[in-house]
Amino acid sequence: MKKLFVASTATAALLAAGIGVNEEAHAGGTNSGQEANTDVQNDGVHKLVWGDTLSELGVEYNASVQELMDWNELSSDLIYAGDDLIVDENVAAQTNHEQEEVAVANQQAAQQQAVAEQQAVAEQQAAEQQAAAEQQAAAEQQAAAEQQAVAQQQAAAEQQAAEQQAAEQQAAAEQQAAEQQAAAEQQAVAQQQAATQNVQIPAHLQTIAQRESNGDPTAINPTSGAAGKYQFLQSTWDSVAPAEYVGVSPAQVPEHVQDATAVKLYNNGQGAHHWVTA
Repeated sequence: MKKLFVASTATAALLAAGIGVNEEAHAGGTNSGQEANTDVQNDGVHKLVWGDTLSELGVEYNASVQELMDWNELSSDLIYAGDDLIVDENVAAQTNHEQEEVAVANQQAAQQQAVAEQQAVAEQQAAEQQAAAEQQAAAEQQAAAEQQAVAQQQAAAEQQAAEQQAAEQQAAAEQQAAEQQAAAEQQAVAQQQAATQNVQIPAHLQTIAQRESNGDPTAINPTSGAAGKYQFLQSTWDSVAPAEYVGVSPAQVPEHVQDATAVKLYNNGQGAHHWVTA
């Protein structure tokens, strides 16, 4: 709200000349003003009213216009009704001191606020840096875990492939060994068969066979247990028979094997004394 302009030192004379004032009213106003000013002088502050000027107030309070301006921090001699005007140097000094204290307090509060804001910013930055570091650490940990998982999977796959390859190689080797053994056995059997099939049976031994079993390779003597074309006892047969036929009844062995075994027994230096029919 616009203040009510009171007066300046330059315009005080014009206002006084242009306005007619009733002497009685003026006297009464003067007395009232003096009473008010007497009250005001007690605290060193004057409440401005219409018609006050710095020059008049300076005379009234024994102060110069410049002092009043300095005490109230005025840049000109314009004053306004309703304002408080400091008219005492001590009050001005106290007011200035209080204002300085307020200014210092405000400055300290502003500094504290600035420090608090800076601290808050620093804490925020630290929190953001901490969060970023934690995120980076989590990302690095996740990447390391993923790399480890990939490495483990790759190692497991390589191990499985190596085991499978080793198993295949072992199976192939076993298969090859089995085939070689089977071939060797077949060759041995073939050689044995060839040997037995090509055996030359002495005429005496042929006669023994006719006497023992009538030349029947499956004949079995129920009394003695002798079996086969040459009626071998099992113990005698096992002592001279091929290894694969040991323990097998001679009656179940091919005839050429029986012939070869009988020739072997016949030719071992003991002749035909094994057979009672000889």
